[in-house]
Amino acid sequence: METVKLTINGTEIEAPAGKTILEVVRERELDAIPTLCHSNELEPYASCFLCVVEIKGRPNLVPACATRVA
Repeated sequence: METVKLTINGTEIEAPAGKTILEVVRERELDAIPTLCHSNELEPYASCFLCVVEIKGRPNLVPACATRVA
């Protein structure tokens, strides 16, 4: 499986390609990202925008529940 190198809150990690930011953060216990609309049983919907995160180089915030690591 392909992996992606990324830095979250100053911690450099490798994560499987295709996982969402929210999945990676929760699995590694790197932070507590709150959600309202996220459910493990459903596809990411990103409707509540409570889980927005900042990505270096992007002009706006993105929902962690629907944004895949890259």
